[in-house]
Amino acid sequence: SKPCPSWSPRVRASPARVRHPAGCTMAVVAMQVSDWEAEVLNAPIVNLGTPVVQAAMMAQLLDGNPDSVTCNEIIPNLHLGRAVDSVNRDYSLVVCASNGARELHASLRAPCTELVQLPIIVNGQDVSGNAQEHLNADVGPESFTYDGQRPLVLALSRIEAVLLQGGRVLVCCTHGKDRSALVVLAYLRAKFNVPIERIPNLFNFVQARRYIISTHDIPEYWKFLIEDFDMSSARQAMQLEVPARVPGGLLQQQRHKLIAVGAMEGVLGGVRGQQTDVFYAGEVGGAAATAEISGQLQEGLAKRIVFGNLDRSDLVLPMLLSGACDGADETFGEM
Repeated sequence: SKPCPSWSPRVRASPARVRHPAGCTMAVVAMQVSDWEAEVLNAPIVNLGTPVVQAAMMAQLLDGNPDSVTCNEIIPNLHLGRAVDSVNRDYSLVVCASNGARELHASLRAPCTELVQLPIIVNGQDVSGNAQEHLNADVGPESFTYDGQRPLVLALSRIEAVLLQGGRVLVCCTHGKDRSALVVLAYLRAKFNVPIERIPNLFNFVQARRYIISTHDIPEYWKFLIEDFDMSSARQAMQLEVPARVPGGLLQQQRHKLIAVGAMEGVLGGVRGQQTDVFYAGEVGGAAATAEISGQLQEGLAKRIVFGNLDRSDLVLPMLLSGACDGADETFGEM
């Protein structure tokens, strides 16, 4: 089978539109997020009738031959495809939307690869933890709503966390076109806060990268995405997925004056009483900027402050106005 085709921007070739190296400026991150969101919200209908697209669809549908395309890259590092023959290409995370015990390619079970299996419901119970004894059972519509959508929200938050750390993610099911596509659509809808009226554009965006997706042809899945998906809970969980560890070297490359904070006590004194979430990482050093931070909060210009090193991340854009924090490389937590 062929390697997954790489994602490429469709409007213009710009350094801000491709996956950027760790330590890039916040401006590049801002441009990248803005461009992705614009593409998602304005993606046109895909013409599936052209000879080129028809040939590509056949390559995506047929398995077991050298020209088969097992998966496709939807946005940088996020791949959508089949479970049975997508080979592990340094994936940090695999989200399986079919019975992984029956279908998942052996290479995707590597100990170094995190696996999130969506619920497999039998008699109202999730048997995914013992799926090898339920090989005839599978992920279905009930899997997405099970337990108040908590398993799905967990999967989406793990996708976000791994992508923020620069890892590669594969979301897969039997054919890589309906259930796994629903996971990707839900992730992108939450990530870009896609309103109901723009969901067809979101579908177009994903279909332009994997032509065979069929989520909108399955009433239960399409209804879930439009009406039942708890986007608020998903967005909240994804926003809490600050990388647990960040690579070294970012502190020197990504230091900006606005959020170069000093002693924790002084900073907390400046934000105490404000309606804001404060995330922090161990001891924080550097020159104090309590008054400046407090002023930004009071004026409503910033809702969150992050203390500590930051990986490249569009997550920090709602939190920070112009830069990253000066701090220690420690585990992040919520105060």
